Amino acid sequence: MRRFWILPCMFVLPLGTLCADAFVLLGGSMGYTSQNTAAMHPWSATSLGLSEQSYLAMDGSTGLYSAAAIGFIIRSQDNGIMLDPGQYQTLSLNILLGIGYKLSLDRLIGIAGAGLYFGSNTLQAENGTLSSYDAGGVGGGIGASLLYSLAYNWGIGANVQVAYYFMIPSDTNPTMSPTGISIFGGIGVIFFLRSTPDLGSGISRFRTMPGHVPPRAQKKSPSP
Repeated sequence: MRRFWILPCMFVLPLGTLCADAFVLLGGSMGYTSQNTAAMHPWSATSLGLSEQSYLAMDGSTGLYSAAAIGFIIRSQDNGIMLDPGQYQTLSLNILLGIGYKLSLDRLIGIAGAGLYFGSNTLQAENGTLSSYDAGGVGGGIGASLLYSLAYNWGIGANVQVAYYFMIPSDTNPTMSPTGISIFGGIGVIFFLRSTPDLGSGISRFRTMPGHVPPRAQKKSPSP
């Protein structure tokens, strides 16, 4: 099952690195997953880590939306009994890939997205007497982000994604039920990758085109 997650990981970061009207958000993340075990006991986990989100404009306000978070599980419970994460090797991975719609209002930018979700939350027991957990799956999700541009090429932002998964690929020995809910998001710094300066945005001195001299800085030609 773990090899299955390599493919979506290869697509997330390149979306934000293409040289076009796009942005990449890098920062911290927090996630929550709720899923039943194979014995139908309620299980949940909370994670902390790093987040990445990108948006690549395609046509007008529509573009490619991606969000990802990777980290470690810091809190978990099984059937109301708290687990000790220190006795497990933990990993939390959440990815949402899809289509987004952007709405801009001067420096404030809002983006809504929806698409395919991939998730994995594992607790691998280091003690042979404990049970391991391998949660997560494939499904659909929605996301939203709010960005504030402090300059032409950077700003701050936050995002949140909600997903419902209903399939666990290649899980021949399931420890969890096939359905669950995942919520993950992050907050951090945005880097705008623009193909051409947006002279109408009015968002700082960085918006001046290379080689362009403001009218007040131009020297008047001497009168003949």
